[in-house]
Amino acid sequence: METTQSPGFLFGLAAAFAGMAAALAAFSARSPENTLIAFVVFGILAICALRIDVALLILVAVVPLESHYANAPGLPLTVTKAAGLLCFGSFALYVLITRRRLVLDASHGLVVALLGLAVVSSTQAELIDPALTTTFRYASFVTLYFVVTQFVGDHALQRRLVWVWSIASTVAALYALDHFFFGYGYVYRANLEYG
Repeated sequence: METTQSPGFLFGLAAAFAGMAAALAAFSARSPENTLIAFVVFGILAICALRIDVALLILVAVVPLESHYANAPGLPLTVTKAAGLLCFGSFALYVLITRRRLVLDASHGLVVALLGLAVVSSTQAELIDPALTTTFRYASFVTLYFVVTQFVGDHALQRRLVWVWSIASTVAALYALDHFFFGYGYVYRANLEYG
């Protein structure tokens, strides 16, 4: 996987780091805990801006665990949606910086056609909100499919994706079994806490 960036991009990233470091230093005296959280978030954003593979692995890691975390109060953004935005934004930046040619084949046409059917179907649904939620989930899958298939020749990345997915799915299964056997109240099936 090629990760070469232009000197202008690296200079801009260094300037952004310097500006953020100055802002964090000023803010740290007032709220050290929030400064630490902001530093970690900014570090993750910076790493994902430089490495699309890291952003993709983060997204693949959080998808099986989506129902384990509750939404933050007042925020419509779940952990999975935030990871998806991070991954898709990182990929867009990666394509702009490296001027990589996009790989398109018949499978992309098929998933886009299915997405079109889902959009048309959701406009005909009796309950619009659940239909749009389902369509949005499928649109996210289409976008993830598009990003993953751009690196189909990178066998090392594909292997890492499968390992991360398998480990995250195993952790999700263990959480679900723990909730089933030791959860509060009567649970009818092995499920994540908010699933």
